[in-house]
Amino acid sequence: MSELFADSDLGQSATQQSVVHAFLKNYPKAISALDNAIKTDPNPRLYILLGKTRMKAKLWQDAIGSFSSALDQLVGFAVAIYQSSYCCFIFMLR
Repeated sequence: MSELFADSDLGQSATQQSVVHAFLKNYPKAISALDNAIKTDPNPRLYILLGKTRMKAKLWQDAIGSFSSALDQLVGFAVAIYQSSYCCFIFMLR
């Protein structure tokens, strides 16, 4: 059925493509679209969506890897926020 929508992929974002393909249960195409998007913009949101898509495809180990990649980036972000807040706090104490 997803062959019916093959031409409509043009102009859609990778996220939109992956959601449509996942809805149609065409998980390999959904995963491929997200993998390509992550190559150009590796961000936690895409890794989380990839993990959810891999879960739907019952690719459990791959899903864990995707979620781990998202957490790695989010932890780095959280540390940066903490350090920035700490710096501001110290500055205010002066």
